[in-house]
Amino acid sequence: MKTTQTLFSIATMLLVSHASAKEFFVSPQGSDSTYGTKQSPFRTIEKAISWAKAGDVIYVRGGTYLLNRKLVFRGGTLLDPITITAYPKEKPIVDCSALRSSEDPVIAASPYFVVQGLEFRNSNTHGLSFYGTHDITIKNCVVRNAKRSGIYFGYQSPGVSQNFSVIDTKIINCVLNNSVPTTPRHWPPALAIDDAENVLIQGCTVSKSYGEGIGIRSSANVKILNNTVFDDFSVGIYLDASSDTVVNSNFIYSTGDRRYYRDGKPFFGIYAAHEARLSEHPRALKRISIQNNIISNTKSAFAYGDFGRKEGLQHVQVSRNTFYNSLDAVIAIDPNVKHKDVVFTNNIFAQTGQKRLSVRAQQQGLLFDSNCWSGGNQRSLVSSRNDYIGNPLLTSPTRL
Repeated sequence: MKTTQTLFSIATMLLVSHASAKEFFVSPQGSDSTYGTKQSPFRTIEKAISWAKAGDVIYVRGGTYLLNRKLVFRGGTLLDPITITAYPKEKPIVDCSALRSSEDPVIAASPYFVVQGLEFRNSNTHGLSFYGTHDITIKNCVVRNAKRSGIYFGYQSPGVSQNFSVIDTKIINCVLNNSVPTTPRHWPPALAIDDAENVLIQGCTVSKSYGEGIGIRSSANVKILNNTVFDDFSVGIYLDASSDTVVNSNFIYSTGDRRYYRDGKPFFGIYAAHEARLSEHPRALKRISIQNNIISNTKSAFAYGDFGRKEGLQHVQVSRNTFYNSLDAVIAIDPNVKHKDVVFTNNIFAQTGQKRLSVRAQQQGLLFDSNCWSGGNQRSLVSSRNDYIGNPLLTSPTRL
């Protein structure tokens, strides 16, 4: 009886909440002295946000919105987030070029909001910056030409930044501060996840950035699914000091565009490491699943870097991937006595010419079984009695 009454109460609250939701409209031809209706829209997104309450929807009409001060997103509630969305079949562009270089142009002041269908461009720092907040969804957006990361989500310690989704979004030509590299070198991700939990990155395209593509550091419960990553300067997908992560069905490749070569070579495909300082980021690289990915024409398709931290890979499953034509070895793993339960199974490791198939992959804690090894220097394969040695008959190994 109590359960029925509780469900009825929740349903009643939802009906009341949705019934009271309002719609606001924004247009470059509007005015902030109006009421934000479809016939009399606001001029700025900021004005619409200041009026919106939980459950409300803000429709942004097509055109360019030049920011002259930072745009601060404010949200609703868990059940009724505020939604900021492009008006159907129209393309709103938020131009951030007028803001000074020390100021992130688009930030969050509170959780529980959705942004979809907008393009953000020309930031002198991060494109979208969500620091110390939670429960945010970015969907079907475009972020381009940011001097630093296109999207940053994180905090300085765990348990604060969580429940973040980036879906069907394009991040293009970011980390432009590195377009003319200097010393010392730093390679921030175009899509950066830092000390966060419960993150979904799905269906995105991350390309032509002068840093890492998708980078997660000291994070947990991250799903990186069905993304396309190409021509980024350092790494396609970087897993740094993170755990409980799924990397599934991504397409990572280099087109051969040398503008995005680092030290004369294309970027790594998937790179796992504990580069972060242990005193600040003690999380281990463990419980990681890397499956069903295609990685083509990169420096190495899969690599692990020790960076002197001595933590190793623990409980990692690498299966059903196609690793094709790396400039260096297809797989390269720094030695570490803490490697444990790292299994490579049912993968295709294919090289062209006499390039190496693997480097330092025969170590304690690493198990290779039932893989296909093709081409390359056959002395560098890591074989088991269940392997297939020969041509996998790939039809289009460089594209989907």
